[in-house]
Amino acid sequence: MIIVGGSALLASVMLIRKYKYAVFYSAIVGLIIMVFEFVEVLAIGSPTGAGLIMQIIYFVFGIAMVKCSLFVLYLDMKKQDVEMVK
Repeated sequence: MIIVGGSALLASVMLIRKYKYAVFYSAIVGLIIMVFEFVEVLAIGSPTGAGLIMQIIYFVFGIAMVKCSLFVLYLDMKKQDVEMVK
């Protein structure tokens, strides 16, 4: 749990401070969250009720982090490509 929460906290700090690889690291954190939830389901199963809902929410949150990070990276690459053409 420290790895998942600590990496997410580190990604947040990196984004706030505008580090060069912060967006890439955020995508990695999204993958870490998704892998953690997948392994959790394999190890202990999927509980009923609130536990199941939380697993789904965290997995979807990981997917959203990866998709948003990749979209920002895509926009950044597209912006650099436009600047190189000029």
